[in-house]
Amino acid sequence: MISRLRDILASPTVRHRALDALAVILAVLAGVLAFSAAAQGGLVVGPARLVVSIAPATTARTVVELPPFGTVSAPTHRGPVRLSVRVEEVDLADAVRMVRAGAVAASGTLRTEALSQLPMTGLPALVWRIIGGGLLAAALAALLVALAFRRTRNVVVIAVALAIAMPGAAVGMAAATWDIAAFREPTLQGNLAYAPQLVDIFSTRVARIQQLRGEAATLAGNLAAYYADERSLASGGALPGTYRVLHVTDLHLDMVGAELARSIARSYKVSLVIDTGDLPILGVPVETAAFASLIDTSVPRVYVPGNHDSPASIASLKKLGVTVLTSGTVEVGGLRIFSVQDPISRGFAVEPDPTPIEQAAQGAFAQLEVLLRSGETTPDIVAVHNPLMQKPFVGVVPLILSGHTHAASFSIVRGTVLLNSGTLGGMPYDPVVTGREPLPYSASVLYFTAGTPRRLIAIDRIAVYPQHSTTVTRELIDESLLP
Repeated sequence: MISRLRDILASPTVRHRALDALAVILAVLAGVLAFSAAAQGGLVVGPARLVVSIAPATTARTVVELPPFGTVSAPTHRGPVRLSVRVEEVDLADAVRMVRAGAVAASGTLRTEALSQLPMTGLPALVWRIIGGGLLAAALAALLVALAFRRTRNVVVIAVALAIAMPGAAVGMAAATWDIAAFREPTLQGNLAYAPQLVDIFSTRVARIQQLRGEAATLAGNLAAYYADERSLASGGALPGTYRVLHVTDLHLDMVGAELARSIARSYKVSLVIDTGDLPILGVPVETAAFASLIDTSVPRVYVPGNHDSPASIASLKKLGVTVLTSGTVEVGGLRIFSVQDPISRGFAVEPDPTPIEQAAQGAFAQLEVLLRSGETTPDIVAVHNPLMQKPFVGVVPLILSGHTHAASFSIVRGTVLLNSGTLGGMPYDPVVTGREPLPYSASVLYFTAGTPRRLIAIDRIAVYPQHSTTVTRELIDESLLP
């Protein structure tokens, strides 16, 4: 039996047929791979720029990739084909215009009629790349592989035909059985697995914002309890003849907090804003499109990156004219500000490891000690994002500003004023949804002497409790410096 099998395999005819079959199989595989590489292209739909691709797969699904959040997928068709749609960029300005035009329903979903009216760019080229270009690439790859085996014309034709027919048939089956309704029950992976909770958080906060604005209008423009308008704050008695600085932190793309910051800056006529980080939520590039509408560039602003910041958000702030403080000393408005960038802001972490944060503070303090020994003047302010960075500087500098915790605090330790101005918002942390204790919108106004060197006189700590009250607490630091 074994010898008979050896004789058959040794036959020139059998070897010839085996090589024919091998050539066809390899040519078809090469064609399928070439089709997958070529069958993709860009498409612009409304405010989104997409990359669409088709590839063979063991499971028929459509997968929408939303980096860095995760994926949404559904079994939208039959056949061994995977359709991938990757969201490369979203124009937030266009998206906002869609919302204002009524394209989004109250539930947060895109209206079907609005979807059909969205402008689309690049569809003809996409169709050509996927159908024409993909099949052409498959044919050429199969042809090259088949010719490499030096097979007969019939074998070459069969290989090329199969290389075209197999992906073509798979795409045709997918198109014939396409059912977008499958996305009514999608599979969520990555951070999007938490999407239902996030939707509740965002929709609850947006509903509260609308409620606050409605009540403000009903009360004939008295915004004191909601956005702390200038009439309310100025009644606290801003100290005349002083140099005033606004300290804000942890805005997290909150539009109410942004409005509050503008209102405080106007009412107190501040000359400088110091922001100790976490303007974005995730630090991803798509968020940076919203910065221009949130940042008041009419007042000089310095920014110390926090753990939610990233190189993309830092670069965007610099383009807006914001002075980003990463390390070392800078003089702004007669104030010497020493900053320590949060080490996590070079990447991203929601719950930072305290060890690298404390190490970064110790390293920065060692640098400051060298500068002070060389005769450099002690900084007026040390600005950090995380209060864990304060410890080395206590007793050395007069004032340390921080954020991160979202809870405002004030203390004086060994002659150093420690001020955490809390938060100006942060949609993902809404207490109504998360069960946390309600935190107010909070910020601080710092009074310095008009002349230089500037010395800290007092601090107004402002807290806005939506639907309840606005409080202004004055902390007097040095009564002898009062103008």
